[in-house]
Amino acid sequence: MAEKYDLTYDCINDDFKKTSSFTPKLIQYSTFYKIFCGCLSIRTISAEYLLAMKLCSARTYKHDLSDIVGILKEHQELQKPISFEMVDTAMINLYGNWDKVETTIKEVFIKLLNDENLEDTYYKITAREQDSRIALHKAMEKYSDKINDNNAYLFIDHFDNEQPLL
Repeated sequence: MAEKYDLTYDCINDDFKKTSSFTPKLIQYSTFYKIFCGCLSIRTISAEYLLAMKLCSARTYKHDLSDIVGILKEHQELQKPISFEMVDTAMINLYGNWDKVETTIKEVFIKLLNDENLEDTYYKITAREQDSRIALHKAMEKYSDKINDNNAYLFIDHFDNEQPLL
């Protein structure tokens, strides 16, 4: 598609296929949105399924955690809050259980569900994510051949005295 329509190869981000959040069950719980050029099918998922995916990846150096806060905040503002039970159902449907989610991430998520000031929390987490990206960049300068999504947090810890998420 990219070659045919003179697009950059990164115009469609499918990096999530390389994360622990990817599961073939996504097609089952997604909704058809649109077909482009007769061959590119776009599907969407509901917020609770996106939260389940973000909780599984929960990369502190990406936008996973701030995305979680943003989704919760948006639904809170729409007066359609997302409950733990909704995300629990999505987690079980996609992954069978919560085993892919680190215990600390699950605890942070439960706190976020009860957070009355998600806007402040959002800014704190985005600042933390930025610090993590800077620390990871420093680590990449020395150890680029050794860093991957499974161990990046170890390098971040070494290059930055990481503060708690909340």
